[in-house]
Amino acid sequence: METEEFEWDDEKNTDNIRNHAIAFDTAIRAFDDERAIPFADREHSRVGEQRYALLGMCEAGLVFISFTYRGSRTRIISARRASRRMERIYAEND
Repeated sequence: METEEFEWDDEKNTDNIRNHAIAFDTAIRAFDDERAIPFADREHSRVGEQRYALLGMCEAGLVFISFTYRGSRTRIISARRASRRMERIYAEND
């Protein structure tokens, strides 16, 4: 699937819905959250692909999104509900 700004693998989206009950087309709205917290994900990055994460609010609630950049698009890797620890980080980042 592709939009002007985002892309993802449809099978991965289906798996994400089954495993985490969040569709990528819903999760991407967290990028519009003014309080969203983006950060580099050094643990999951590898040579040739820097990965990032974003903690933000969307219709599904507070979500944690893993993503990378492919050219001018943001490629979504996974999205899940934020943990309680992440909820505290988000709340304290006001």
